[in-house]
Amino acid sequence: MYKELDTLLTDFQDADNYWYDVGCLTAEKLIKMFKQEDWNKLSNDLLTKSLGWQKKLAYCLGDDSNLEELKILLTLASVEDADLFEVCIDSLRSFTSEENRRIIRENRFIIEKVKEIIPEAGVVSREIFHDFLDNIE
Repeated sequence: MYKELDTLLTDFQDADNYWYDVGCLTAEKLIKMFKQEDWNKLSNDLLTKSLGWQKKLAYCLGDDSNLEELKILLTLASVEDADLFEVCIDSLRSFTSEENRRIIRENRFIIEKVKEIIPEAGVVSREIFHDFLDNIE
């Protein structure tokens, strides 16, 4: 499944509208079929992929019952890119179980970074960041 997801994310690098309309749904279906081997491959390759690939992946993650998705988002949130960070925070808002919120809180760098960039953020981004903080604390 990972190879299929990798191909999908790579093929849609320049087709943003179609990605958000159709591609993301296909990616979410593939991700739901992942086995541990797929998660391992994804984790190993994650930081070697382009920012566009990483953003599209982060946009598709958000299954509160899947710890692997949470781990991937936490890793992507550490990449130095403002847009990717915002997509990760937006997706992390879906992780509402107490255990997942605890894991997110343990990654203080994310909370500190959100608090640091809120004053500079646009209206929509600021709302996403505030909602994220409200949900995890």
